[in-house]
Amino acid sequence: MTVVSNPLRNLPLDLTRSSVCPDGSRLTPPYFLTIEAGTGRILAGASDGGRRVTHLVRLNLDAGTGKLTVTCATNPVVTGDTFDQTWEFDAR
Repeated sequence: MTVVSNPLRNLPLDLTRSSVCPDGSRLTPPYFLTIEAGTGRILAGASDGGRRVTHLVRLNLDAGTGKLTVTCATNPVVTGDTFDQTWEFDAR
């Protein structure tokens, strides 16, 4: 068994914003982020009346806050391997 650390854990994330998804559904807080093991895609998951709903998402840098915001995506924009690079943020 291989265990790796969660690269999302150490990023300055803002998970408080809603987003409209391409299929017309909404990504509404509270939700959590996970990286799909086989593809590296980032998904946001939420509970909808007892069933778990996931959405493919992208991370966007908010220059004003220095945090990453989450919006629904139509295709994978940021994957787990993206976090192998160095990220710099202006935490104003």
